[in-house]
Amino acid sequence: MRRSRLMLAENTIFAGRYRLVRRIAAGGMGEVYEARHLETERPAALKVMLPHVAESAALRERFRLEARAAALVESAHVVEVLDAGVDEATESPFLVMELLRGEDLGKRSARLGPLPPEEVATWILQTARGLDALHAASIVHRDLKPSNLFLAERAGEAPRIKLLDLGVVKRVAETAGTTSAVGTPLYMAPEQLRNGKVGPQTDVYALGMVAYSLLVGRAYWAAEAEDAENTLAFALTTLDGPPEPPSTRAARAGVTLPVTFDVWFGLATAKEAQDRFPSAGAAAEELAIALGVKGEGATRTLSLDGERRIALPNEAPAATKTRDMRRTIAAAIGIVALAGGAWFLLQRRTEAPPPSPAPRATVASIECTAAKITGPGATDKLADALGKGACARLAIELGVVWNNEPGARLDVTAELGEGNTKVTLAIAGEKAEGEGATPIVATNAAIQALLPALTKPAPSKEYLVDWGVGDVTSAYRIERVVRRRAFDFAPRDGVEAEALARTNPDSAVPHVLLACDRRREGDPASAVVAKEAALVRLSSLPKRRANVLEGLLRTYVRPANDDEMARGVALLVQSYGELAEDPDFAALYTSCGCIVTEQTLPMTDWLAKRWPTMALPILRCAFPAASKDDARLTRFLGWMDATLPEWKGLWVETLLEAGRIEEAREAELIRRELGAETATRAELARDRALIAFASLDGKAARAAAEEMLGEPDPEANHEGAELRIGAMLLAGKVDDALASFGYEVGRQKALGRAKQAGELAEEEQRIRRLLGRTSKGEVVAAAAEEDRSDFEKGLALEARGKRREAEAAYRACLVRPWQRPFDTIAARVRLAELVRAAGKADEARALDAAVNEAWAGADPGLGDFVRRMK
Repeated sequence: MRRSRLMLAENTIFAGRYRLVRRIAAGGMGEVYEARHLETERPAALKVMLPHVAESAALRERFRLEARAAALVESAHVVEVLDAGVDEATESPFLVMELLRGEDLGKRSARLGPLPPEEVATWILQTARGLDALHAASIVHRDLKPSNLFLAERAGEAPRIKLLDLGVVKRVAETAGTTSAVGTPLYMAPEQLRNGKVGPQTDVYALGMVAYSLLVGRAYWAAEAEDAENTLAFALTTLDGPPEPPSTRAARAGVTLPVTFDVWFGLATAKEAQDRFPSAGAAAEELAIALGVKGEGATRTLSLDGERRIALPNEAPAATKTRDMRRTIAAAIGIVALAGGAWFLLQRRTEAPPPSPAPRATVASIECTAAKITGPGATDKLADALGKGACARLAIELGVVWNNEPGARLDVTAELGEGNTKVTLAIAGEKAEGEGATPIVATNAAIQALLPALTKPAPSKEYLVDWGVGDVTSAYRIERVVRRRAFDFAPRDGVEAEALARTNPDSAVPHVLLACDRRREGDPASAVVAKEAALVRLSSLPKRRANVLEGLLRTYVRPANDDEMARGVALLVQSYGELAEDPDFAALYTSCGCIVTEQTLPMTDWLAKRWPTMALPILRCAFPAASKDDARLTRFLGWMDATLPEWKGLWVETLLEAGRIEEAREAELIRRELGAETATRAELARDRALIAFASLDGKAARAAAEEMLGEPDPEANHEGAELRIGAMLLAGKVDDALASFGYEVGRQKALGRAKQAGELAEEEQRIRRLLGRTSKGEVVAAAAEEDRSDFEKGLALEARGKRREAEAAYRACLVRPWQRPFDTIAARVRLAELVRAAGKADEARALDAAVNEAWAGADPGLGDFVRRMK
């Protein structure tokens, strides 16, 4: 069993070339020691990754990235990495960094309170130099905060800022798509909180927040963070940007800030990234002006304090933008004198945007075709999925239907590259291009470029009534959000729903969506508030739509009693007939969840013919229910192939349960290669793990599970740990699995997750009971009959001579191997004996072969032990 702590002794020789002096710090991922190089005696900080953490490929990659990021950047304001490697004795990865003495700005601010403006301007300028160096190397820090800014002291030199914690940096080329939102919420930009899409301006936003924090001694969002019930609730309050001037907030904390700082802060922390300062250096230069203190005059090409010269990209436009922003700040001083306030400037651009061009082509429906793609990874399946996916996304943005029948034909071409894709869309004589890290990101960029040239026929008055609004723009907006969510082109995280409820408060639909999202997030109080707001507005909708939405609310969102739930279910069933001719029936019906009745599957078959594309969301309900009906499952898969092939990637687990392993593998690959909007790294890794379990490939299952271990989401992280243990059991590595059980149980307890710890401990005891691995003197009670697993039931039935029933129990263990991986192999061992005795030699040999391959590296004697089980 690997240790969760190293606690290396003083004078230990590490990696053959460093002598440890003392331990400086310890955290969840590693320990930091002061060390001396054996040859040069140079002092250094040696950061060692803990052994149990090093088992995660994802966390090893994060550790490696920290070393590479520092190596790519040559700056006096970024911590220097001197060495890196893996220590043979402890098998632990390590980094060797320059040894810093001093304190971070978080501790300095906590110790001294608000810092003088001259000091803040200096530290922000030095921080900006480090950030500009990172950005010039196409690296975004993503977690800038006072505690990651170290004020290093050296004899005979002025203190100098060093950027720390490069373990969560991201290459800009990797961030064009959706990534995990990593950072500290108090300093994270709106785009980072919403979907993890980051760039250099993400760090500029954080720089603005850090400047405020240092000047005031308190984070700008501190009050909201204290009042929020949870992190998500806090994040939602920050998405629209700062609600009031920083000088107003600072005054409440007893600190006076000039109104020119208000203007600077607004330009640094603008809601849209493109509205912020063009670089960290530009922001730092203007801060000195805004605070009225002496600045060092950072330039676009830095040559400061011995740094190498760094030429920043987009020189001319950025310089122009900086001059424009300086004029904005200067103008604000005059406006303050005339109008008494400058915050208006923070919420508006200095120039009105040019009017949008008039649409040139009218499109009533879109005809879909496969894309034409070139480049690495191009396949016919990927081309078909991309073409139809682009078709669906454009149709939803435009507000029309799409299919394979005659309409305005959409032609899609794509050039795939390493980390970048270019997509061209052409329809009705109009053409647009887009680029991005994935085909879907590039497609969405092309769609946004194409939309201004397109329009759709004018809607009827009934259309406005259907959405409960009085104007076409609002109706289009609500329809778009409903459809994007239904087709999995947008997350159901409450962000769009809440914005929609604010801009369209009189329509019931946004409040229904918000109630459903709050329920899904585990916020029942907010869900009930949104539910009540929706119920009182339902009368403005046509009765057929009001019924299905009322049914959703009364069924899913905190029903008061069984009678209310029964009424809700009845309304949902009734909607089958009432809304059958409504193209948005499936999208509305599945907004909260699924009620599967005996009418669901036949209704789905009918809708597939009536609305081949718009009815797809009903598969959220019907597809899992059809997993045991091979003919219907084949029909549903054909439906997805014809309309939106990427959707098969949503049903990997169902496909595996139906024994369709290769279809599941292809579906996961297509969704991953496309880069679907809501396909998170953890979800894709989980799907790959399940496919490996179904293939009885323990090594691949473990590798996929370990990708989940670095996730910030505790549920995804824990599921990754569970799957990793399961992969060990699948491979017959019982000793390793039992050790990992103990560690994960302890970790969950430490996190306050008693339920998860208890469930895992119960499974550990079950495995120990099966294998007789209890500690000396320990008594483990046998499970009650109703709590026994299928494998345990099979053993009991076999012992009583009920071989046919035992065989059925063992076969049940084969269906979902990821749930009880040990059982799925052990059941094959027992089943082979039963079918061999029944004269089924070929099946017995196949079962033996599967066991031998899965347990090729198993603990010695495991197979024989299972054969002797009673």
